[in-house]
Amino acid sequence: MPWETTPSHAGFTPDDVEPWLPIPAWAGQLSVESQELDPRSPLSRVRELLKLRRELAALRQGDITVLSAHPDHLAYLRGDGGDSLVVAVNLSGRDQRVAFPGVRSTLWSSSFTGGERDRLPGEVTLAPFEARVLR
Repeated sequence: MPWETTPSHAGFTPDDVEPWLPIPAWAGQLSVESQELDPRSPLSRVRELLKLRRELAALRQGDITVLSAHPDHLAYLRGDGGDSLVVAVNLSGRDQRVAFPGVRSTLWSSSFTGGERDRLPGEVTLAPFEARVLR
C-alpha cells in the first residue's frame, strides 16, 4: 500500500531515488495518507477488524469448525470454550445466503450495510465479497 499521495514515489523512496518498481499514477488514491481519515476506507475497515481480533479471544484461539465450504462462500465457527463467533465470507460477486447455528448478530462487516442484511435467525445474506463476524 502506498504511503503518500505524492505522484512521484508514493512515499516509498525520496524524490531523488528511483523506486525499483514503477509507481502507477493512480497509486496515491489508495495511499495510507488518503485513507487514514475516511471511516469507510479499506484501511479503516482492516484496522477495525484487527482491533476486534485483539479484543475477542475467540478470534485468536479455540477450535475451528467449518460450517460451509463452498466455491462461492466460506463460513466457520470459532470458539474458545466460553464464547463462539461465526465468520462468514462471500467469495463471489453475487449475494450469498449462509446458514449458521443459533441466533447471531453482526459484530463487524466489511460492508456498511452489514447489520441491515440479516435475514432470519440462523441465516445471513452476504453482499458480494462481504465478510462478517457474528456473535
